[in-house]
Amino acid sequence: MMTLPHTLRNVLLAVSVLALSACASTKADYSEVHDPLEGFNRAIYGVNEAADILLIGPASTIYREAVPEPIQGVVRNFVRNLEMPIIALNKLLQGNFDGFGVAMGRFLVNTTAGVAGLADVATGAGLPYQDTDFGVTLASWGMDPAFYLVLPLVGPSSLRDGLGRGVDWLADPIRIAAANNELSTELFAANSLRVLDTRASFDAAIRDTRRNSIDSYAAFRSLYTQHRAAEITKQLGPGH
Repeated sequence: MMTLPHTLRNVLLAVSVLALSACASTKADYSEVHDPLEGFNRAIYGVNEAADILLIGPASTIYREAVPEPIQGVVRNFVRNLEMPIIALNKLLQGNFDGFGVAMGRFLVNTTAGVAGLADVATGAGLPYQDTDFGVTLASWGMDPAFYLVLPLVGPSSLRDGLGRGVDWLADPIRIAAANNELSTELFAANSLRVLDTRASFDAAIRDTRRNSIDSYAAFRSLYTQHRAAEITKQLGPGH
C-alpha cells in the first residue's frame, strides 16, 4: 500500500491544526478578506503588474494569436488531465465521494481513450471536469481565509488559499512522478502553456479593470474575494 511521504504527512498535520485554530465560527464569512499586510501586498502587486505588462501579458497574446485554437484545446485537455489526481485527492478529503469517482474516472478514461489526455473523451461519457484545490478542502474543514495575500507571480490569494497551493504542489502525484523520472522540465513547459492560455482568456477583463479603476489593486482584491467566495459556495454549497 502506498503511504504519504513523511514530509507531506507533517504538512497535512500542521495545516489541519492551523485550520482548526483559524476557525472563527462554524460558518465562515467569505465575502471579505482582511488586508493587514497591505503595504507588503501592494509591493508584490507592483512587481507582478510589471511582470504581467512586460512579459506574461504579451506572451499570452502571442500564444492566443499564433497557436491555432484546436492546438490550444489539446494543451488545455492535457494539462487538465494532469490535474485530475490532485483534484481527486481533494474531493476525497472534502468527503465528496461522487466527485472523487468522477475525477478518477476522467483521469482513467482520458489517459487511455483520450491518448494521454490530449482529447477530452470523459466529458462526453458523462464525467465532466470539476475543479477544486486544497484551499477549498480547508474551507470544507471550517477554515476561513484569514487575510488577503498577494503571492509573487501567482497573484491574489489568502493565507488559507496560499497554504492550499503549497500543499497541492507538495502532494501532487503527477509532479512527484515527473520529478522521479526527470520530466520536471516537460511538466513545467506544459503548465507554462496552461498559464498563458488562462491569462489570454482573462485579457479583456484585466485590461478593463486596469483602465476603469482608480485603484486597480483594490479592484483586483475585491474581484478575487468575490470570485473565490462564489467558487467555494458552488463547490461546497451554502453554509461553508
